[in-house]
Amino acid sequence: MTMGPCSECNGARLNKTILKCKINGYNIADLTSMEIPELIEVVKKIKTPAAEPIVKALRTVTEYRGHWRNISASTVRRIHYQAESHSA
Repeated sequence: MTMGPCSECNGARLNKTILKCKINGYNIADLTSMEIPELIEVVKKIKTPAAEPIVKALRTVTEYRGHWRNISASTVRRIHYQAESHSA
C-alpha cells in the first residue's frame, strides 16, 4: 500500500471526468483552492450568464466583509446559498 495523494486527481478527491471540465482553463478543484481575491479576478473574466450568480455572491461578500482575504471559497458558496434561499 502506498500513502500519498491519488495519482489521478492529485488529492482533489474528484474523478478525472469532473477535473477535465474547465472554465477559462480552471477546473472546480483549481477554483475552490484559490484565495478569494484571486477567485474574484478569475470569476470576473468569465463571460457567461451562468456565472452571474457567482459574481454577484462574490461582490456581496466583498461589500460586507472588509477582511475578505481570510474567507474561504466554501464560505462564499455557503453565503451565496443562504442568500438564494432567503430571496426565494
